[in-house]
Parts: sequence; C-alpha cells; structure tokens
Amino acid sequence: PATRLRVPEADDPAGTVEFRDLAYGPRREVLARECGDFLVRRSDGVVAYQLAVVVDDALMGVTQVVRGRDLLGSCARQIYLGRLLSHPAPQYGHVPLLVAPDGRRLSKRDRDLDLGVLRERGVAPERIVGALAAAAGLV
Repeated sequence: PATRLRVPEADDPAGTVEFRDLAYGPRREVLARECGDFLVRRSDGVVAYQLAVVVDDALMGVTQVVRGRDLLGSCARQIYLGRLLSHPAPQYGHVPLLVAPDGRRLSKRDRDLDLGVLRERGVAPERIVGALAAAAGLV
C-alpha cells in the first residue's frame, strides 16, 4: 500500500510553510489547506517524488534550486519534509515555462527543445540563445 505523510491541522503553526521564491517572492502555505496529507511512498514501493528530491538535494548539498513554475506547488511540501529530516531548505526559484507560439507547453517528449531537431529545422544558435535570454529576463 501507499504511504502518506499526515500533515498538521490547519490551525497548527507547524503545518504552515513560509519561504521566499527567488522569482515569485514571499509565499505562505498551510499544508492542510493546500495539499493535505501527501504521498511519500507509492503503492508499488517506490519512494515518491517529494521525498526523493528532498533526500537527493540534502545528500548533494544543494543550496539553490531553479525549476519550472509548474513545480512551485511542490515547494512547501519539500521544505516541510526537509524540516522533518533536519535539513535546511535550499533557496528556490521558479521560472515561467517555455511555450510554443500557439501557447502549448514545450516538452521533451515531443522533442520541442531537442537541439538536433532545432538545427535540422534551420534555427540559428544565436536565435536559441537570444530566446532563452529573453525568457529569463536577461535582455
């Protein structure tokens, strides 16, 4: 069977996670309201993503995490797990997702950002670097 971590009740301060995202600023989440009890081990016995990344980051001494905006909702759970394991939370920064001109999210599965495919399509390296710099707010 799957294993869930029981989070404190909404009125228990231990279940409130506050952090500052490097891109989105101050965040405050009450776990009982935002996500409730969450998986730490799947029914097939595999450690769930939330716990795996916290342990992995701690073992590698990660101090900063930059990832897509779609994972911002996982952040409070990971900080909470880190607290329970006595590991300091890294700084988190969540960046906007890259999307195609039609608004569709770009994906590895569809090889949207595969440099070989982009090269075959005739996309110049300068255009790729420029697009990434613009998306990151560097230009």
